[in-house]
Amino acid sequence: MVSACIFTGYTTFSPHPKQDDLSQKRYSESEIRILFGVYTGISSIAIVLFGVMPSKNVENSLAESEKKMGFMDSLKLTCSTIKSPKLMPLLPLTILGGFNVSFWLSIFPTAMNFTKANSNLIYIQAVFGLGAGLGEVFTGSFVSAMSKRYKGFGLKPTMLIGTISVIMYCSLVFISTPFEAPMRPTSEKSIWIGQSYPLIFIIAIFCGISDCCINGVRSVICALVLPQRRAQSFAVTRMYHAAACMTCFFFSPIVPLYIYTSLLPILSIFSTFLFFRVVVKTHSMERKITQQVMEEKMENLKNQNIVTVA
Repeated sequence: MVSACIFTGYTTFSPHPKQDDLSQKRYSESEIRILFGVYTGISSIAIVLFGVMPSKNVENSLAESEKKMGFMDSLKLTCSTIKSPKLMPLLPLTILGGFNVSFWLSIFPTAMNFTKANSNLIYIQAVFGLGAGLGEVFTGSFVSAMSKRYKGFGLKPTMLIGTISVIMYCSLVFISTPFEAPMRPTSEKSIWIGQSYPLIFIIAIFCGISDCCINGVRSVICALVLPQRRAQSFAVTRMYHAAACMTCFFFSPIVPLYIYTSLLPILSIFSTFLFFRVVVKTHSMERKITQQVMEEKMENLKNQNIVTVA
């Protein structure tokens, strides 16, 4: 949202493009340096604030189950986690996260800029950034509040919300964006409706919701599937996530729009199916462990009573 405000202010006070310009707004090298300088400064402040935040121990936190170890031991554990069978069912989910973020963060904005019909939408970057930011913040707050009220809301329900959001924004992108737009500047028309600020804002909100949900459930399920290797499992899934992003960017110059808008929903549904299975198995394992612990406590209590009577 901060970036959207910066884009809005900067675009307002900088020269406007011509109506026939395919890229809506061309930033000079000096303007790009200023923008990145501002973002670097804000990011540095955020890092400092995060570093000085006081730590707080949370009761029953998953982090408490993680053992401290040296760098080499942690590296060896990470390498062994890469081929862990427990993470394989989550591979489509991590790939989905990589494809999703590369599409809404770069490929779709490029498509909007390559569409000649959008030449008069000079605030397109700001509107899209504002919508995505609001979607992320709203979803994070909503899932956090619902998770406190309903146990397990951060798993199946959140994954389902993310999948629906992917399907929704892919459908809106499909009907409003020329198929050639991600690859090259085009005067081609969309198959149904043209893009506008309200439509771009709605698409961006769904993009933010999907990204927040997919990343959130991935973090939670990694901690549940491998509680003793929480950091390592998260690092491995991030590696797969980055590989998916790189693949998507590598082929983006030759892939038409309808491939993205078809592949992402299909992958979302498939990932949801596998994710639900992993959640069911994880809950079943947790119940067995809890039952065993209770049985051991009852047995110890009986033995103590016997000793006391004797």
